[in-house]
Amino acid sequence: MAGVGRMELSRFVEELRRLRRSAGAPTLNRLAELTAGSDRPLSRSTVSDKLTEKSLPDWDFVISFVTACQTHAEKSGVVLPADLADLARWDTEHWRLLQALDENRETDRLVAAARTGLDRRPVRETGQPVPRQLPAPVRHFAGRKAELDTLDALLGEPATVVISAIDGMAGIGKTARRQRCGIDMGWFGNPHSTGVIAHGG
Repeated sequence: MAGVGRMELSRFVEELRRLRRSAGAPTLNRLAELTAGSDRPLSRSTVSDKLTEKSLPDWDFVISFVTACQTHAEKSGVVLPADLADLARWDTEHWRLLQALDENRETDRLVAAARTGLDRRPVRETGQPVPRQLPAPVRHFAGRKAELDTLDALLGEPATVVISAIDGMAGIGKTARRQRCGIDMGWFGNPHSTGVIAHGG
């Protein structure tokens, strides 16, 4: 009998297949063609693997797949059901899938892929879509409390626009420090956020 995580994967993939059918059943080649010029192009083999549960659909795949199906439906004069065209709903469902796989730990391969997906997504506090433009944070980040406290103090005034530069030699952790600070303060993806730039070799 399939475990909870595997059942959740099957449910999520069936929703992807339902979207494709509802959009007029675009071929795998057509989906690849529709995404060819995008930031997240899909290959025929990638779509096949995801739709047959051979690999876990990551969030970038979901965005590209949903967008391609929407585009195909529009060009074919097909009106998609509102739930299938709603990226916020897909975001919630994808988060649920990743959590189920991570919590149930049924297969190492799927758990590792789910953990990577969860690590790339900040903790959710609202029902709003979560920005995902950051790479996964470094696993072990230590010994930078004083620097983070300094950045917190500089960036603590909500009405103030501050640009702080972090300078130093290559490999000392400038980018990791900037990223950790941004994640901890929750201002990545916020149009009113402050900015920190890591500069160096």
